Amino acid sequence: MLQLASLIIALILVGISFLVRGLRGRRIGEEKRCCRCNYNLTGLLSEVCPECGAELNAKAVVLGTRQRRYGSLVTGIVFVLVAAALGWSAIRGVDPYPYYPFVYIFYKAELANSRALSEINRRLSKGILTKRQIDKLVDAALDKQADCEDFKDLEWVDILQRLDERELLSEVQRQRYYEQLATDFTFEVRERVRPGQPIPGEVSYRGYRPTVAEISTELDNMSLAVDETVIPSSQWWKTYGWTGLHIQDHLVEILLREELSAGPHEITFHADLKHYGDLSISPKKVVLIDHFEVVAKPEDADVKLTSDPQLKRQLERLIRTGISILGYQEPTPDGKDAFIAFHFKTGAPLPVAVAFDVHYRTGEEEYDCGSLWCERHSTDFTFDDALPIDISEITQGEVILRSNPEIALLTVDIWEIWDGQLVFKPVTVGPSTRTQYRSLLQAAQP
Repeated sequence: MLQLASLIIALILVGISFLVRGLRGRRIGEEKRCCRCNYNLTGLLSEVCPECGAELNAKAVVLGTRQRRYGSLVTGIVFVLVAAALGWSAIRGVDPYPYYPFVYIFYKAELANSRALSEINRRLSKGILTKRQIDKLVDAALDKQADCEDFKDLEWVDILQRLDERELLSEVQRQRYYEQLATDFTFEVRERVRPGQPIPGEVSYRGYRPTVAEISTELDNMSLAVDETVIPSSQWWKTYGWTGLHIQDHLVEILLREELSAGPHEITFHADLKHYGDLSISPKKVVLIDHFEVVAKPEDADVKLTSDPQLKRQLERLIRTGISILGYQEPTPDGKDAFIAFHFKTGAPLPVAVAFDVHYRTGEEEYDCGSLWCERHSTDFTFDDALPIDISEITQGEVILRSNPEIALLTVDIWEIWDGQLVFKPVTVGPSTRTQYRSLLQAAQP
């Protein structure tokens, strides 16, 4: 709103300046005239103007008569009308972006303005962009993709995806687009680890993959080396974060189990980046390096605990859980045939990192259901499930979250967690696959 108000004021000022310039006009002709009253002084020998009585010195005499500049008048009127239209649209809540010229929309889009980028996508979907405008978009989007610095730049990659789907990219542009799809990887391991502790790490991908494409990308032939010593694959565990054709943020999660001496170490991740599809793109080598330290004293790598009661109230309000029977399986020897899955989410970023053991209690029975953690200021839970729980004829119970710093030690960057216990009760188990989420404040107080 502030930017729009500034634009309106600027348009009004520019418009007024053009109107003044147009009304004042410019002098045309060579005849001498009185500066005060515009009287024609041609042939006059007196040093006093006979019309207004002004003394006719050098500063009081001008050449020619003024003629209005109608071009400046029209320009000024246009600027004032545009400012008035913008002001009216702001008051009435009308989105002005569909009425902006492409040049202005493109300028705002290059400044990572989301509304401008949305308007470009709208015009693209409507097919109202010219070939010249599309070429300008493609060049800018390819440059943004090559130097993708933040999530705003990813919106430019969305534009490339839509252009590719509509077959509006040339072969050269399409080749460059796919070659730049997966190049921006980062590798991070836990900064300090205890002697003998597994070393967690993750390869993350900051780029973006299209949802619809005739090409796929993967990391192959992965290997790890610590201090230039290759670690056998049996000594480190890895998982992949694939969902269809998308590469998730955590592409490869690593848990290295290797006895290392105390002190600093260098770890290197090697892989081949391969593309599969209808374009000929050569594999690329990916080499990522990070550093960590095996501490001499275990307490130097401890996770800090905080038990602030105010944080507990915030977590009670933010964390929600759901539980449902997702299906049935063949009865076990003891006759149990239902398996239950847990779901967790948060309504807003958490004020503190959490790491919990998850338990489900019904009656006198309590089941270990895996572990759960979430970083500070994040809304993304990571939930490691235990084996499915085979229980039947259960209608409700309690979900218990107990803090466990040992879980945080298996993450890359959680160094402080909330210490305490949260209990969700009652949590209903039903035959529907639809999960109903409830916060602690919506259920009975723990």
